[in-house]
Amino acid sequence: RRSRIRAQRAHTLADLQLRRGTGAADSRRAAAVVLEAAMTVSGITLSQLWLDYVALGGSDSRNELANLMSGDRPLNRAEYDRIALALNERLEDAGYHRLVSYWDGSR
Repeated sequence: RRSRIRAQRAHTLADLQLRRGTGAADSRRAAAVVLEAAMTVSGITLSQLWLDYVALGGSDSRNELANLMSGDRPLNRAEYDRIALALNERLEDAGYHRLVSYWDGSR
């Protein structure tokens, strides 16, 4: 049962990544949706993600990270990739393969 649930979550996350919008607002929100979905799949809290993000060199506060994750503040390449790396590490720890694509589309 766990394998089936994991596969379903991974498929949902992959679908979200494929549906990123092309406009700036759509793209920003789509990126936030993918990151939020990955956070949900990994089972971590925003505080845990923030600690991982800071450990990887992120300099935003927890509140600023929350704004990035909600799409209220635009993500630049470095911020997106740092958050994606933190999430991918957590996902790998949970038994998933890297599910969050990086800015350039690589995994």
